Amino acid sequence: IAAAPAGIVAGFALDRPLPAPLEAEMLAIQDEAHCGLLPAAMLPAMIGVQRLRDAALADAILAAAGDGSAPRVVLIAGAGHVRKDHGVGALLRDRAPGLATLAIGMAETGPGSEDRAALAREFDIVWFTPRAERPDPCEDLRRKFAK
Repeated sequence: IAAAPAGIVAGFALDRPLPAPLEAEMLAIQDEAHCGLLPAAMLPAMIGVQRLRDAALADAILAAAGDGSAPRVVLIAGAGHVRKDHGVGALLRDRAPGLATLAIGMAETGPGSEDRAALAREFDIVWFTPRAERPDPCEDLRRKFAK
């Protein structure tokens, strides 16, 4: 974040520390997303990268929306970026409270699927799909890095 453009850092308050519960949640998300293979000391930097990407996306949306004459601005991004609780949606809500947003997430149904109450906090609309059969991506990485 220290190397990011000052306008984005200041405009989205990236220089302010996160509330402890949110930071803990984001650390857990990053750890899980990286299959528990990153050293714990790297996870705060990964949160910084996530927050900076979210701010850059939010900034681009605000620039595209301009004076409001654009009929719609659509962001298609990963679920972690479009979350309304701490992703682009939250940054837009803080920076442009009058801007209408809609966060759509996708989730698989079936054993081990996400908690629906948690999904409701993360997205305005959740599109449920059947669980896809696929190998565990972490298994390959663990084998590769012998962990």
